[in-house]
Amino acid sequence: MKPSKALEEFVEKHWQDDPARLLLKAKAPEGYTSKEAVQQLIGAKIAKQKLPSWWENKQILYPVKRSLEQCSSELTARYKTHLVRGQSLLDLSGGFGVDTSLFASSFKRVLYIEPDPQLAQLVQHNFKALGLEHVHTHVQTAEVFLAKFSGPVDVIYLDPSRRDDRQQRLVALEDCEPNIVTLLPQLKETSQTVLLKASPLLDIRKAIQALPGTSEVHVVSVKNECKEILFVIEQEHAGPVTFHAVDLLDKNQQLLFSFNQQEESDTPVTLSLPKSYLYEPNVAILKAGGFKSIARHFELDKLHPNSHLYTSDKYMEDFPGRVFNIVTSYALNKKEIKRHLPGKQANITVRNFPLSVEAIRKKTGITEGGDQYLFATTDMLGKKILLQCVKGKNSQ
Repeated sequence: MKPSKALEEFVEKHWQDDPARLLLKAKAPEGYTSKEAVQQLIGAKIAKQKLPSWWENKQILYPVKRSLEQCSSELTARYKTHLVRGQSLLDLSGGFGVDTSLFASSFKRVLYIEPDPQLAQLVQHNFKALGLEHVHTHVQTAEVFLAKFSGPVDVIYLDPSRRDDRQQRLVALEDCEPNIVTLLPQLKETSQTVLLKASPLLDIRKAIQALPGTSEVHVVSVKNECKEILFVIEQEHAGPVTFHAVDLLDKNQQLLFSFNQQEESDTPVTLSLPKSYLYEPNVAILKAGGFKSIARHFELDKLHPNSHLYTSDKYMEDFPGRVFNIVTSYALNKKEIKRHLPGKQANITVRNFPLSVEAIRKKTGITEGGDQYLFATTDMLGKKILLQCVKGKNSQ
C-alpha cells in the first residue's frame, strides 16, 4: 500500500463517518480495498491526537488500530530522547516506530527490529517519509537478532509487547515479549545503557530487584494520567535509584519532581491534623512512591501515614499536584452534610477510607460537580473524616 491523493481525499471526506459502516457501504479509492482505506481513516483519527506531527505528514501510512493503541504518544516519545545519548541505538521492539523515529533525531545510527514483516515494511516507508534514512530495519525477533549481533551499541531500547495471544493485557516483566529479565545479562554485554519501557501498572520495587543496574526510574504521566514507567539500566551501576515523577502537560510544559531512593527511606514523617491547605500529589509522584520526599521538599505534614494527603498553613503555588483551601472538616453523617453542604453537590475523592466514592454518594445523596471538593480520609488520630475544600488559594 502506498499513500495517494485519492486516499487522502477519502480520509478527509469520511472524517466524521462511522468506520464500521464505511467498511460495508463506502466506495474505496481506486487501488485500495475498503479495509485498507478505513484503516488509514482510523489511524489518522488516532494520530491527530497522539502523533500530531505525523498526522500533518500526509505521506504517513497507519497500521491496524491495535499497533497504534500500543505505541508511545509523540509527547512521551519525545521525553525519552532526553534520557539517553550516544552515537548508536538499537530498538529491539520496534512496533510502529514512534520511539525509534524520535531517537533517530539524536542518534547517528539506529537499528529497528520488528518480527512482523508487514508492519516493518509499513514503518520503513514512514521512516523515509520522515527523512530518516539512517534507520536500518531488520525483520527478526529480538532474540534471533541478538544471537547474530556482535555490537556494541551505545543504547538498547525495549518496549516489550504487553499482550498475549488472546490480546489480554500483561504486566509482569517475565510475561512480556521479549523477556528482558532473561535477556538483561546479554544486553549489558552489548551496551552500556539499556532503556526499558514498562506498564504503568507494574510494581516498581519488584521490578528494580529483577533489573540489577537500574540507576533511574521515570514515571511518566500526561495531564495527570500515568502512561508508562521507564527504567534506565547501566552496566556498572550499583548505587541507589533516582526516581523522576513527571507530568507532561504539553510539548513545552512539564511538572518534574525527583528524589533519591535512599533519601525516601531515611526521611522522617511528620503528622498533623488538617491546617489551612490540603495537598494532593499528582499520580506520577504517588506511583513513584515519593510520599516522604514530597513532604520534606515542600515542608508539608501528612494527615496519616497511609493517606498520602498533606497539609500546611502555607500556600505552595508550584506544588506538583492539586492544592485546596480547607473550608471545614466533619464526620460522614447526613446532619453534618446538610449543614455544610446544603446543595448536596461536590467532587469526591477517597484516600485511606473504608467506603468508595460510589458508596458515599449512595449513602449521602451527594451528586457530582460544583466547586466544592470532599476528601474522605483518615486523620492522624485514626478518625474517619470528610475534608470540605475549594480549589486554590482563598483568604483565610
